[in-house]
This record gives sequence, C-alpha cells and structure tokens, in this order.
Amino acid sequence: LLGQFGVQVGSIVIEIGGVVADVDLTSPQDLLDATEASPVRCPDPQATEEMKALIDNARRTGDTLGGVFVVWATGLPIGLGSYVHWDRRLDGLLAQAVMSIQAIKGVEIGEAFENARRNGRDVHDQIYAGSNGLERRTNRAGGLEGGVTNGQVLIVRGAMKPISTTINPLQTVDLATGEQTTTTYQRSDFCAVPAAGVVGEAMVALVLADQLLVSFGGDTIGDLRAAGEKHAHERIAHGVDVEGREHLHQPLAALGFKEGEQKKQIVLFTSDGYEIETQSLRSSPHCEPSVRQATGDRNSYRHMRELFPLIAVY
Repeated sequence: LLGQFGVQVGSIVIEIGGVVADVDLTSPQDLLDATEASPVRCPDPQATEEMKALIDNARRTGDTLGGVFVVWATGLPIGLGSYVHWDRRLDGLLAQAVMSIQAIKGVEIGEAFENARRNGRDVHDQIYAGSNGLERRTNRAGGLEGGVTNGQVLIVRGAMKPISTTINPLQTVDLATGEQTTTTYQRSDFCAVPAAGVVGEAMVALVLADQLLVSFGGDTIGDLRAAGEKHAHERIAHGVDVEGREHLHQPLAALGFKEGEQKKQIVLFTSDGYEIETQSLRSSPHCEPSVRQATGDRNSYRHMRELFPLIAVY
C-alpha cells in the first residue's frame, strides 16, 4: 500500500548502552545498505564495533542493554494527519504506536528533546528561496508540523529500556512468603534494540497506511492511487494547499505573470471546498494569501475548478 505512493520506511539504530552513532538523517534511504550490513543495524562502522563490544560485555556479566532507534519514512504526501482534531494528529498516533512496543519508554519526533533546550530561532526550520522554489535547509521538526506531514523526511525516535530479565539476578520479594529473594533466570536477550527498530518500522508503516486510507479512501488500489495523484496534482503541481503556501508562486509562473505584475484578484480552489484568495497579488514567491472557507454554491465552485484547473483569475 505504501509502495503505491512511493513511500519508503526504514529504521536505524543510533544508540546502544551510551554509545551514540554519528549518523546524518538528511537522506536516510541512502544508508540502507550500510544499515543492513551492520549486525546491530547501525550505519556508523566505528559505533557498530563499540556497540558490539558493549553487548559482548553484557553477555559476560549477565546484564542487558537498551538504546535508541530511528524509524524514518520518505515520499509521504503533504498533509497526512490533522491539525484540528487531537485524536487524529499524526504525531500523536505515531507516538502511541511506537510507545506500545514492549520496553519502549520514550518517543521523539524529529529533534524534540534537543529543540526543548534551544532558543526558538535555533529550532524552527526556516524557509528560503532556492533555485528550484522555496526550500528548507533543516528538518528539526522531523517532517511533522501542526499534526500533519510537511513533505520532509519523517523522523521518529524510540527509546528502549534494558530488558529486565537478566542472568545476574535482581532483588525481589516472594509474594507467597513475603521474604526477600532474588529473581529466577529463564531467558533473556542481552540487547533487543536492533530488533525493536524493525518492529518500529512495522508500527509506523501501519499508522501511515491507515492515514493514507483516511485521506484518500477508495475501494481498490486503483481508486486510492488516483486520489493520491489528484492530491499531489492539486497541492504541488498547482501550488494549491491551505498549509503549503510556499508553493503558491508556482501557478503564477504557469499563467505567464511577470515579476511585479499586478492582478486585481486571484482565487485558487482546493478540492475540499477551501479557496485561497489574494488581493492585488504580485507575482512573487513572497506573497502572503488569506485562506477562508468557500461560501455559496459548492456546485458553482466545482464547475469553476473544472473550467480553470483550480485557478481562476478575475
């Protein structure tokens, strides 16, 4: 299902027992081969060797180790989730899914905890005018803003505690006698973080697949794909997106506007009944539209969209 939309999901182990890998998550899909070649699923060779040594030591001492994994997803459509309903926000759904994995005690979207220690200007992913349109040079938000995807790589971190079943016994109390005693060893993984990352992939993929169905619906893969293509066409190719205003300059160029040229009014219609209206708009990527719910006859708006491919100039 995710593959029909070009969505790719993977995971990377970035920390075990205090050893932190040096990993650039800008394009995590490029790290797939190195990740799979590592016995601990870490693409950093030096960190891999240090993690292996820690695990070997835990086995010798009868102990266990925890760590942190990253689940990433690329190719996500813009706008999955909800910025209105608390129970439909994608960051909340992802956090619940990953936290539900056994022994996971913390979930982080993007650089959430590090961002909490920074000033605001050092946190937000600023927008720049690039050679191919507007761009962002950072992804500290982890691909989610306001509860919806923003088109950047999705980054979800999961923190796993060390497994509690250890060969070296722990102190406990016998509930039958009330006497102090020690735990009885049955079995244990010395470190399950690499496996937990794969489980995390599955949980994130389930949530994303569900959100694709919620957003695009349909009874067949063909219906779903057609709705997804229409969504991409409206929100990206035509620059029509209530949240993604950075794309608004694209249809202006398509209409042949010149820099600084004035138009009395331009209205861009979206498929869900919104219109993005700009007054005395200049053909500039820095224009700031106002967004309001369309009023009047919905059929007339639908007819207008058919006539003007989502763009009406007055």
